[in-house]
Amino acid sequence: MKKQYRINPGVVSPRKGARVTILTAAFTVLFTLPFTYAAAAGSVSTTIGASGSLTVSTTPGSTVTVQATLNTSDPNENGEGEPLNVSFPGGGFTLNGYGSSQSATFTATGSSVTINGSIVGYDGDEDATLMAFVNLKKYLDDKAKADAQFLSTNLGLISAGTETVGLVCAALPVPPVQVLCGGSLIPTGIGLGALAVIAGQIANDPPDPNFTLIAQPSTYTFPLITADAGADPAVVDTLNAWLINLAQTVAYGQALVTSINRAQGAFESGDTTWETNQIQAAHQYALQLAALLKRQPPLRAQLASAWSGAGYPTITVTPNDVYNFEADLAYNGLPAAMKASLAQLGLDASAIEQVRQLLFVQDINVVASGYGGFPAILTNPDMDAGTLHLAQALEDFAGGVANQPPVCKARPSVASLWPVNHAWTPIAILGVTDPEHQPVGIVIDKITQDEDVDAPGTGHTAPDATGVGSASASVRAERSGTGDGRVYAIHFTASDPQGETCSGTVNVAVPHDQNGTAVDSGQFYDAAAIPPGFH
Repeated sequence: MKKQYRINPGVVSPRKGARVTILTAAFTVLFTLPFTYAAAAGSVSTTIGASGSLTVSTTPGSTVTVQATLNTSDPNENGEGEPLNVSFPGGGFTLNGYGSSQSATFTATGSSVTINGSIVGYDGDEDATLMAFVNLKKYLDDKAKADAQFLSTNLGLISAGTETVGLVCAALPVPPVQVLCGGSLIPTGIGLGALAVIAGQIANDPPDPNFTLIAQPSTYTFPLITADAGADPAVVDTLNAWLINLAQTVAYGQALVTSINRAQGAFESGDTTWETNQIQAAHQYALQLAALLKRQPPLRAQLASAWSGAGYPTITVTPNDVYNFEADLAYNGLPAAMKASLAQLGLDASAIEQVRQLLFVQDINVVASGYGGFPAILTNPDMDAGTLHLAQALEDFAGGVANQPPVCKARPSVASLWPVNHAWTPIAILGVTDPEHQPVGIVIDKITQDEDVDAPGTGHTAPDATGVGSASASVRAERSGTGDGRVYAIHFTASDPQGETCSGTVNVAVPHDQNGTAVDSGQFYDAAAIPPGFH
C-alpha cells in the first residue's frame, strides 16, 4: 500500500507552500461568468450590504437582464451559508456562491422596474453587486452559461483543493515530489487562475472600443520542467503536456474574450461590419478553445496514472489545512511571485484580486472531503463532464466545426548534399500547413539512415545527425565510398496550438557521384547514435 501524507496544521506556512496550482483558480473564474452581452443604453448597477435595491427605466415589452455578484472578505465563506436573495417582478433567484455571478432575464410591463437584493445572515464582511441591462444583445447562449456555471462550481472546489495539496510538497521527504511541485504546480495554478478571470471579463468588462483590431493569441509559454532529482520521466512528460495545454488555453481564452468585447463595442457604435468581423474571430477562437478543453480530461488522467505508476505518495488534506491556506490568502494576499506571474499572463490588478477572492471563499469541508486528494483530484468526474460540456457549447456557438490537425505534406530545405566533405548541413522541415492557418510547431522525433554510421569509406565520424527533440535537424555530407549513396530519413511531428498533430518523414540524399542518385537500402541505422566501441 502506498503511503498517505497529510500536513499538520500550522507546520507548513501557506506563504512558503504557495508554489501550487493557482492555474486551477484562474480556470474557475474564467467560466464563472460564462456568457456575454453587448450592453445597450439603460444599464445601471449598485453595491449593497445587508439589503438594497436597483431601479431601471424601461418600456413595456423591454427585455431586462439582472446580474448579481456576491463578494466577501472572510475565508471559508461558502461553508457558512450566507446566500444572496434577488427578486424582481415575476421572479427571482438565490446566489449561493461567493466570487461568482448569476443572471436572469424577464420582460418589463411598465416604465420602470425595481430589483431587490438581500444577504441572508449578513454579518458585515459581505457585499453584493446588482446590475440591470435593458434590451441587451446576447452572444453566447444559455446552454453555454449553464455548462460553464456547472464547471465553475466544481473547479472552484478543485482549485482550493489542489492549492492546499501543494502545501504538502514542501514537507514531504520525497525529493522528486518536491521538485515536481515546485517546477510545475505553480505555473499550472497560474494558468488556470488566468483562465478563471477571463470568464469574469466576459460578463463584466465594458465593451472594447478597439473593435477595428482583431485580437491575436498570446505566445507566452510556461518554462517546462526536466527530470531532475530522480523525477519519473513519464510524470515529467505528462506535466509538461498539461502545462503546454494550459498556456495555450489561456491564450485562446483571452483572444475569445477580447473578440466578444470588441464585438460589443462595434454593436454599441452601430458598426455592423466590424461586429461581424469580431464575432467571426470569436467563433474561430471558441473552436480552438473547445479543442484545448477536450484534451484536458485525458491529460489529467494520464498524469494521475503516471503519478501512481511512479510510486509517488497519495496526498490528502484536512479542513484545517484548507482553512490555513484560505485564511492566509484572505488576510495576507497572494504571494508576490504569484502576482508577478499572473501579471505576465496579462491580468490586471483587479483580475488578480478576483483570483485571490475565488480561492479563499471555498467550503473547507467540501474541499477536504472530495477535492483534496492528489492525484485522484485530477480525475474528478464532475470536472471532466463539465469541461467536455462546455467544449461542446463553444463548438455550438461557433457553428460546430471542429479544429483540424495540420497536414504533413513536407519537404526538406535541402534535398541532396554535395560535396561529400563530412560537413554538417542544417535541414529545416518545410511545407507543413494548418487548415485553420494557425502556427505549427515541428519536433524532430528521430533521424535514421540506410548505412552504418561507421561504415567503410565514410570517414570514421559519429554521429551523422543531430537535432532530435528540436525543430530542425543537421546531417553530415558523407556516404560510403563502396556503396550506392546514402539516404537520411528525418521523422517529425507537427502540432497546432490545440494539440492536434500529424507525423511525417522527409528524405535527404547523399549520392555516390555528383550527378548520381542515392538508393535507399533500408532505414536500419540510427543516424544520431554513436556506435558501441567507436573512438
